This record gives sequence, structure tokens and C-alpha cells, in this order.
Amino acid sequence: MMTAREYAKECGIEIVGKLTKKVNENKEFDLLKGEMIIKKTVYWIDEVGNELSKENGKWCLVTPDGTVY
Repeated sequence: MMTAREYAKECGIEIVGKLTKKVNENKEFDLLKGEMIIKKTVYWIDEVGNELSKENGKWCLVTPDGTVY
């Protein structure tokens, strides 16, 4: 299983310093349940603003200038 640092290195991006875990919570209406639910998104950010997230076993990297890998 590939780590966040390994994925960034594969993309040619260096993770600077430590990675900090962040969680965003958004309220959404679930049509099947007929009620509001809270959807959580987990991501990690390094000391220069590179953001990494993982969904369905695949990494996504966004650099501070907005480039997506």
C-alpha cells in the first residue's frame, strides 16, 4: 500500500515538513433517508500547502498553485 509521501514522490512533488490531518464537515440532504446528513472529508496538508486525500484506495494531490495529480 502506497503512503502519501510515496505518492507525492511518484508525482515529482516533495512533501515539506510534517503532514497535518484535517477534517471538513459538510451538511448534505440525503434523498434516500429524507434527512440532512454530515459528510466528512479527510485530507492531509504539509507545511507549504500541498494537500493530499485518499478515496476508494486512490490518492489525490493538489499543490498550492492548484495543480492536481
